[in-house]
Amino acid sequence: MLNSSSVTPTLIVVLGMHRSGTSVLTRAMETLGADLGSRLMPAAAGNNDKGFFEDIDVNQINIDVMHAAGFDWDTMAPIDSNAIDMHRLDELRVKAAAMIRAKCGGKTFALKDPRIARLSWFWQPVLAGLQIRVVYVIAIRNPISVARSLLERDQFAEEKSHILWLAHTLSALEMSFGSTRTLMSYDALLDAPQAELTRISSELGLQLIESEAATFAREFIDGDLRHTRFAAEDLNLLHSAPRQVKALFAALDESVRSRLPADNTLLSSAARDARTYLDDISPLLRYEWQLDRQFHLAQASEKASDAALHDHQRATDTLHATIASLNETIHALEQQQQAWSQALQSAHTERDDAFNRQEELAAQLRLTHAALADTESKMTTASAELDDLRRSQIEILTSKSWRITSPLRAVKRLLKRA
Repeated sequence: MLNSSSVTPTLIVVLGMHRSGTSVLTRAMETLGADLGSRLMPAAAGNNDKGFFEDIDVNQINIDVMHAAGFDWDTMAPIDSNAIDMHRLDELRVKAAAMIRAKCGGKTFALKDPRIARLSWFWQPVLAGLQIRVVYVIAIRNPISVARSLLERDQFAEEKSHILWLAHTLSALEMSFGSTRTLMSYDALLDAPQAELTRISSELGLQLIESEAATFAREFIDGDLRHTRFAAEDLNLLHSAPRQVKALFAALDESVRSRLPADNTLLSSAARDARTYLDDISPLLRYEWQLDRQFHLAQASEKASDAALHDHQRATDTLHATIASLNETIHALEQQQQAWSQALQSAHTERDDAFNRQEELAAQLRLTHAALADTESKMTTASAELDDLRRSQIEILTSKSWRITSPLRAVKRLLKRA
């Protein structure tokens, strides 16, 4: 990079429609000694694989300005500065001026954001107050290629993409009118990077760093940067492109191929015609933007409703699952209760059987006690009778007659033995 004191500090502003090659063109500015800063948007696979080379802070300022006005990058209608609160507008401009001044820092600095051209009324006072040299590079690409790219990325209709191309490109021409500027064809840059870089370095008054240019052409440029290519004449075949789009692109293409001055008569005439056309249809474009916002609000509402419905469905499914689980638990408890009831019934039956058996045993015991009592009574009676007999025996044995008859009993015993 050339950072010596002999180099006049310069701000290179890259303008152009989205998907027109502004990222590649901004990267190419390093071959002119430009610093791109350290806060760049990261590359996005399938969108800008090699990088946007777009300063995050500049991008955020533009988004803030557009949102403050109630618009977005794809608004076809003119973006009205009067829609922004005056104090908010002043605040954003002061912030932007301080930011750009700090990023330039006495060197050559390049920045890009396709939104800048649509916000020329915001940026022109800011850039005019910087007291540094400002030059412009305008990226030119066939509107058919732009529309195809936007269709793939954002699903835009061709008609919308063509109006956006016209609004961005015309605003870029108007913003840079009277200033040092150059037109850069995206296809031409990819076809002959060395020659195109040499041309724009001359037109911008910036020295080309040959080694950087060679590295850019050898290592950065490749076939993956271009997915479509159309001839300028192909645009005339489209019914979706207004006449003013065809005329302005034809003038730009002729200016680039014939190396005409950036302020040539052909281009100026086409630009005036395009401005008249955009001004004439601006009421329709504003109405379209209102409808577009209503549509997106309706979409957001529908999306929120779908999300709420999805959440409700999930909650319902969860509730159903909970109910099913509870039913299973209830069923298990009912089975357990049934088992317990059966066990209790068995216990009751066993208890009743035991009670009945106890009653039977008690009756048997009573009978046994009665029999025992009767037996004891009979034993008592027998014992008394026995005692009486023993007393009678003793009385007999001790009586006089028993003693007198004793010899007779002895003779009787002898006779029995004989």
